[in-house]
Amino acid sequence: MNIRVGLERMSAVWWGFWGLLLGIWAVLLLVTNREEGALALGAIAALLPVYLLHKLTCWVIAGFFSAKP
Repeated sequence: MNIRVGLERMSAVWWGFWGLLLGIWAVLLLVTNREEGALALGAIAALLPVYLLHKLTCWVIAGFFSAKP
């Protein structure tokens, strides 16, 4: 395994951890607190930026390890 793949996997674990926490928080808000439905939906909608941050991190890592002309 090379360094690039290792860093991309670390990115997946890091952003996956935050996505999991955000998802659990959103589900708990939906189940326990009916008045905070908008906040829970906002937390669910925030999962997309977490995924995009992971893709951005992988893009930056690929830029550092790409072949130089």
